[in-house]
Amino acid sequence: MPNCPDALIPSTIHTYMATVYQRSWDCCGKIMNSLYTTITWTSNGSRVLNVSAYNSVDYHSECTVVQVTCSDAGWSLDAQTVQLTSGGVGCSSATISATADWRYDGVFWPFAGLTAYHNTYINTITVNADGTYQASWYGHWDNSFFGWRFQQWAAYGSGG
Repeated sequence: MPNCPDALIPSTIHTYMATVYQRSWDCCGKIMNSLYTTITWTSNGSRVLNVSAYNSVDYHSECTVVQVTCSDAGWSLDAQTVQLTSGGVGCSSATISATADWRYDGVFWPFAGLTAYHNTYINTITVNADGTYQASWYGHWDNSFFGWRFQQWAAYGSGG
C-alpha cells in the first residue's frame, strides 16, 4: 500500500470516470491518429479505493488506396502505454500517464524506411477522492503538412 496520510473513511462509495481525447485531422478531413485515455476510479470521499485506466487508439490506413502491399500503408501504431505514475489505491489521488506513437509510410511519402512523419500524443489525468480530476494533453508532430490540425478535450462522467 502506498505511503499516504491517514484520513477519515466515510461509508459512501462513488465511482467516477474521466476521458481525455486527442486526435489529429489531415487537410482532407480524415482522422490521421487518435489517443483516447479513460480512467475509472472508486472512492469513499477521502481515499481512492480502486483505479483502472485504458487507451483506445486509432489511425488511418491507406489500404483502401491502390497499393502494391498493404502491410504498412498509411499510419501505423508504433507503441502505446498507460501507467500509474503517482498515488493510487489508499491515497487521496492517483495520476496516470498515457502515450501513443505513430509513423507514416504511404502514398504521400514514397521513401520506405525513411519515416518523415511521426506523431506522439501524451495524456495525463489526476483523479481525486472527492470525485474531481485534472487533465492535460500534449501532442507532437515531427513534421506536418498543410491543413493538419489537432482536436483535444476532456470529458467527465460519474455514477452512484
